[in-house]
Amino acid sequence: EAERAIPGRHGRYRSQVTGFDISASNRTAAVLTYGNVWLYKRAEDVTWVDAFAGPPQRIPVVGLPQAESICFENQGSEALLLSTEGKKSEVLRYPLP
Repeated sequence: EAERAIPGRHGRYRSQVTGFDISASNRTAAVLTYGNVWLYKRAEDVTWVDAFAGPPQRIPVVGLPQAESICFENQGSEALLLSTEGKKSEVLRYPLP
C-alpha cells in the first residue's frame, strides 16, 4: 500500500508484480515488483497458500530503473538475479539476507 502512495504514475504501478520464482529447495518464493523483492518463506509442513498469507520480507530494488525479471541463482546459492527489460540489460546479483 505504501508503494501506491508515491506521487505520480510511478507510485500507481510500483507495486505491480513483474516477476516470480521459487527456490530449488521449494522453501522460498521471490515476488518482484518495480520497487521491491518480497520473500515468502515456508516451513516443510506449511502450504504455499498459508505462506503467502503471512508477512513477507522486503528487499528494496536498487540499481534497476524498471525491475522486470527475477530468479534464484543456480547451484544452491543464496542469491537472486534481477534484470530489467531491453537489449544488453544488466543483471544484478542480490545476496539473500
